[in-house]
Amino acid sequence: MEEDYCLYQGLRIYRNGDIERKFKRLGWKKVLNTSNKGDGYNVINVKGKCRLRHRVIVAAFNDNFNINTPTHLIDHIDGVRLNNAYENLRVVSHQSNTFNSNAKGYSWFQPSRKWKATIRKDGVDKYLGLHETEEAARAAYLEAKAELHVIEPIC
Repeated sequence: MEEDYCLYQGLRIYRNGDIERKFKRLGWKKVLNTSNKGDGYNVINVKGKCRLRHRVIVAAFNDNFNINTPTHLIDHIDGVRLNNAYENLRVVSHQSNTFNSNAKGYSWFQPSRKWKATIRKDGVDKYLGLHETEEAARAAYLEAKAELHVIEPIC
């Protein structure tokens, strides 16, 4: 049976996102998971370095992940920055991480007086047509998004 925590850099890292630090007189104490970075993420001190909590958790449980590789981004699957449960985290490329954006993919195109839908992948915009209604443009975008914006973990 798998333990529900592992030791990483002197910390106990739990799969549910909890982290504990050992103190000489107090024993193991939980490290708070609160937004302390100004952008909704939690930063903790690991052996004198400030580290994003979600990167520490992935490094503890994923042997293929290097915490110092900036091109390996961590995606919070549910979009909640403080939900650092290991099952909610995946290592992705920058492009895959942008697939989570709330960009609409369509806008009003005044020259034709219709709704224009587009989507971007690999730095290239794909034209999805002009549509009579906002709903039709949105549907075209969402159909293309389901096909083109597939998020695949990289390690």
